[in-house]
Amino acid sequence: MDTTKIWKRSIWLSNSAHTFASHFYKDEWQAAKRLRGEKVSLQVLHEEAIQARSEGIEGWDALLTGVKKLSDLNTPKEQLLQRASKQILQRLQDGRYRAFGFDRPRTMDTIPVQIPRDAWRDSTNFDSNKLHYQSMTLIDVRIRMAPESADMEVKKQLHAEPKRTGRPTIKDDVEAAFHALNALGEINVNLSAKAHFELIRQHLRSVHPKTYSEDGKPGDEGIRAHFSPLFKALKENSKQ
Repeated sequence: MDTTKIWKRSIWLSNSAHTFASHFYKDEWQAAKRLRGEKVSLQVLHEEAIQARSEGIEGWDALLTGVKKLSDLNTPKEQLLQRASKQILQRLQDGRYRAFGFDRPRTMDTIPVQIPRDAWRDSTNFDSNKLHYQSMTLIDVRIRMAPESADMEVKKQLHAEPKRTGRPTIKDDVEAAFHALNALGEINVNLSAKAHFELIRQHLRSVHPKTYSEDGKPGDEGIRAHFSPLFKALKENSKQ
């Protein structure tokens, strides 16, 4: 499989820790999300400052109260992301995971390159999709959370897959979600394809929150058209 296809099926570097944590530390991640809630940081600080003043705490001390509260809310999620980042780095360094990016400004015919294992240092920054390696800055870096053998197994089926009409963005996103979830062990061939659709929606909302913010979207039929061929190929491979 060429690197462009693998790159498209991979997870953005900046989203990789989030994706890893939400699947491998599922219960802890959900608990951390519930604790943090939906309030923006300024709202938390403002509410805590009001509460502090009602208790006779004024000025700088009131602000510190809000900062401590915000830290208490954020810490569990941040710790999970740190654990996830460490695990991803270990897998990149030992070859279980691979990464792809661009070593030059992108043009219409630029293809991504596989990033060497020794590019991954313990100090790697997961906050962006850039990676500094030797004298280069690699851009648009994505993590393939699966060994090379996983891509080879579905290569034949992917080449044989018929062209489909529809919205390209949904197709690419659903296929990327399938491969990410499969790499994380979330695709169960003993279940029906439809049993995975809500999991696909959850993954899409996690990775693309602005695009897939509405519950129930994309719909079952939108997912089915792009999920089912890959699911069928995986199911057939599992019988061999």
